[in-house]
Amino acid sequence: RSTVELAKIWFNHNPEPEPLLEIFSSSPEILGELCEWIALHTKEKSLAQKYLKKAYLKNPDNQKLRLQYAKLLMNQGECEKTRQILEPLFSSPLEESALRIYSICLFRQKKWEEEEKVLLKLISLSPHSVEYRQNLAHLYLVTGQLQKAKEQLLWLCENAPSQKAQGKFYLELGKIFEKESNPQKALEFYKKYLKVYPGDKKIQQKVKKLMPQKEEIIYSPWRMKNEK
Repeated sequence: RSTVELAKIWFNHNPEPEPLLEIFSSSPEILGELCEWIALHTKEKSLAQKYLKKAYLKNPDNQKLRLQYAKLLMNQGECEKTRQILEPLFSSPLEESALRIYSICLFRQKKWEEEEKVLLKLISLSPHSVEYRQNLAHLYLVTGQLQKAKEQLLWLCENAPSQKAQGKFYLELGKIFEKESNPQKALEFYKKYLKVYPGDKKIQQKVKKLMPQKEEIIYSPWRMKNEK
């Protein structure tokens, strides 16, 4: 059975996780997976962290266990400790997984410049990752770097995993062009968005406001009389 199945079976019959963790305290790989599951699906986060830390300290050269411990620390909001644990993995086969966890910490701490570097490194490792490019686009939006955000969003529009995701990228592009006082391009992307989400009344109203108004031709009474 998988570790997850084992944990589910245990909690169906016993709400206390500690005896289960004790059983596998000498099996670091299984213990690490159990602690991850317990931290995510129960209220025993501190207990899971305690056992995972023990397992990690006993097996500091186990890279998978180090990564699991760092992930748990990250979920607990302990970003500085997370970085310290992850550092040795930045030049290992688990580099991408380690950088991915670290980028989340940097986002939470609003360390935008450092996070940008990490995300660009992640993209160099996985150029076709929608997740990394979406995170980078979000970073650029938060920091007001609209041109860079557009570049990532245009890529995302072409490589979106679904039509619904594509629609959301269209919406963000529409907002950027509207901010840049480019109503023609804003209209273009808002209309594309509405093809995916036709019921969005707020954007429907935006489209109406951005549509060029037809000039009303007013004829003078004298001209109208002479044209008859």
